[in-house]
Amino acid sequence: MTEVPDYLLQRSRERRSALGLGGDEDGGALATTSDAGAPVATSAASATPAVAAPAPIAPGVPDPEPSAPAPNVQAALRRKRVPLWALPVVALLPLWGYVYAGTLEPPTVEASGALVVGEQVYSTCASCHGANGGGGVGPALNALGEVFSAPVDQIHWVALGSTGWQAEVGDTYGDTDKPVNGGMPAFAESLTPEELTSVIVYERTTFSGLDPVEEGLVDDAGNLLVVYNPETGELDPATAG
Repeated sequence: MTEVPDYLLQRSRERRSALGLGGDEDGGALATTSDAGAPVATSAASATPAVAAPAPIAPGVPDPEPSAPAPNVQAALRRKRVPLWALPVVALLPLWGYVYAGTLEPPTVEASGALVVGEQVYSTCASCHGANGGGGVGPALNALGEVFSAPVDQIHWVALGSTGWQAEVGDTYGDTDKPVNGGMPAFAESLTPEELTSVIVYERTTFSGLDPVEEGLVDDAGNLLVVYNPETGELDPATAG
């Protein structure tokens, strides 16, 4: 260690006094050097600006009121929540509806009448004969009384279809001896005897203006009096129930 000369200390004091940093009776900043002349450490009491303390909150002043939530947030907060125990019940509702629908049975002819059942069955025929019986791929149904004066002949034609009719009856059908050109599907397997009879009642009544009561097909309440027998091709008396 080497001692700092007095004239350097005096010069340092005068310099600090000129800068307004104080005279420092003990020498202000001390510099020490190693034996080789390189500075080793320097310490100085530099002035640090004071940090202003935050202004205290006046006692007795309440905190500001929070702003009200938006209307949609308020509505969401008021909305009742589904309880957790009900979630499995809600999730199974579609399954229950499907099972319940499977237990339902279509109305019987006795319960709803031949015209109602016949209208439901005719939805299968409408793609060919038109929704209003005006025809399309198949012939119009507005002159059924002329083509099939006997209702049983029309039911037999619908039950057998073109192929079955040619095999069992011949190459023409109806009172006007229309040629069998093919295209009429057979419905004996896909429809019950009651459905076959009911759809004929519907077609003759709705599209050709015939009276099924006068033809002996239904009673005054619209219930079937006769039912087609696919084994004989004839109409048998309908059984109650």
